[in-house]
Amino acid sequence: MPELDLLSSRISNLERIVVALIKWTDFTWKQFHQQRPDHYDIDEAEILRNYAQENKQCVDLEPPPSSPGKRTLPTKHFPTRPRVDTVTSLRGKPMISMNGFFFHCIANGDISKRRIWTCDQRTKTKCPVRLHSTSEVSDLRLIVEMGVHNHPPDPAAGRVRKIMNPDRSPHDNFAHSSQSSGQLQIQQSPDGGGGSALLQSSTTTFNSSVMYYPIMQS
Repeated sequence: MPELDLLSSRISNLERIVVALIKWTDFTWKQFHQQRPDHYDIDEAEILRNYAQENKQCVDLEPPPSSPGKRTLPTKHFPTRPRVDTVTSLRGKPMISMNGFFFHCIANGDISKRRIWTCDQRTKTKCPVRLHSTSEVSDLRLIVEMGVHNHPPDPAAGRVRKIMNPDRSPHDNFAHSSQSSGQLQIQQSPDGGGGSALLQSSTTTFNSSVMYYPIMQS
């Protein structure tokens, strides 16, 4: 049958190709072993030794991998937990005033009994500073300060302090102050720069909590 003859012929050709390929591979392998020197001369050995030493030094000097995007902020702990001053924002929310910087509360943990505060310039200047304090607003105690401010503190002449009622919460103080009436008087800026502000006086009992109002500089 012609089909069987054709198939047999193709198989024979394939066998011859395989045998030739095996012989060529064996010959090439023998030639490689015959041409390879049994040992390196002094120059080649020295080059290989120096290359290995350089690679070892590069591996030793390589810094350990770190998590991408993760930064370590300078941290300062306060074992004695000093008390911090509290102020009330124009929205009636508590803030921390410390060394001319002001902080907003962004979290209050019921389990950890801690409040987390961020600098009020976080959005404007990307300030990374954070504070951890106790949770009780009436008696805030500083626990941890993290980061360094990337901006100067607010000048004392830039804001006007209003003393609040000690028996009220910051929100109640804000509502009470907006309803109470009093006399308006002009107060000179502490720096004597000619700026003035309207300070509303009240017959309310005073406390160390303060509310900040922006002023118009002349």
